[in-house]
Amino acid sequence: MAQYNGFTCDNCGSVISAAERTKVTVRFEGETVEGEYTKDKCPNCVEVPIGIELKPIRRRRRTTSSQQVAGGE
Repeated sequence: MAQYNGFTCDNCGSVISAAERTKVTVRFEGETVEGEYTKDKCPNCVEVPIGIELKPIRRRRRTTSSQQVAGGE
């Protein structure tokens, strides 16, 4: 029997394919700890409830400049 290399939704637990998977970044901020983690969600669970506004995702700075990558000078 072949093994299915799929994913499970972190919300509902249903098995989904790689094409159906949506990675969602969840950020939390509290008095003692703050951070972020990612979740895999199916198309049914990825919808945002009405009345909830999402914050934009922070973009990390590149560690190398574009000149070093392109020309090596």
